[in-house]
Amino acid sequence: MSNLFNIGVTGMQAQSNSMAVIGNNISNSGTCGFKSSTLSFSELFTTNLGQYSNGTMTQYGNGVQTTGVTTDWAPGSVTGTGNPANLAITGEGFLPVAYEGEIYYTRAGDFTLVETEISAGVTGYVFMRPNGAVLLGGTADPVTGMVSIGGADPTDYLYFDSAPTSYEVSASGEVSATGANVVNGNVGVQRFNNPDSLEKIEGGLYSPTSLTSYSTGSEGSEAPAIPGQFGSGNLLQGNLEQSNTDLVTAFTDLIQAQRAFQGCSKVITTADEILQTVLSLK
Repeated sequence: MSNLFNIGVTGMQAQSNSMAVIGNNISNSGTCGFKSSTLSFSELFTTNLGQYSNGTMTQYGNGVQTTGVTTDWAPGSVTGTGNPANLAITGEGFLPVAYEGEIYYTRAGDFTLVETEISAGVTGYVFMRPNGAVLLGGTADPVTGMVSIGGADPTDYLYFDSAPTSYEVSASGEVSATGANVVNGNVGVQRFNNPDSLEKIEGGLYSPTSLTSYSTGSEGSEAPAIPGQFGSGNLLQGNLEQSNTDLVTAFTDLIQAQRAFQGCSKVITTADEILQTVLSLK
């Protein structure tokens, strides 16, 4: 009898987690560069009570557990914004950014041009996201197809030494400007063999883990590629990638998870009724 209660509880916990994932997908359906997620399930250990002479096993499961969250890395739709600081990627790559002194990666290119301090007494105009993440730039090497971006120090930012009259970002990541000099004027794009190994950080940022494998450049290289190289994708200035959440699918999944949750709760109430019946027997 106790197994019925445990099975119902594990099911309710799993479906509750599933609704949390689906709800997050729905709530971020308007978030720039957001990638929807799916929760995976697996059966808990199976109880074996023996085997009949014809080979049939007597066995049953003991509930369900969650086994991980996978991300749908399919690109979202790209829309024009008219803002020259906005960037979208046509392929599978990520933009390297500096955030709180560390290098992270993002698909969201909702940058604006912001004046900030580069070093003591030196200011520059950088590409900054609403959460404060700043686009990193570097020097492109056409021979290796890589962009050397240094670290996450302000001197590694891609910046203009004064307010530009106008500026352009080419499909291959080269930045040019009128009325200002460009420092670290090449944008690199990083691509990963196993993006599901990335750790999600707030604000659409991703951090590599010890299991993350880089797929740009030579084996083991962590330098981003020149956009368009190694399958990293090209840049589109004045555009933004939208969320890839499919609201129709998300609402359908939400209804299914809700019904499953209700079913698991019914298992618990039914088990309680049976137990009460057994206890009332005389």
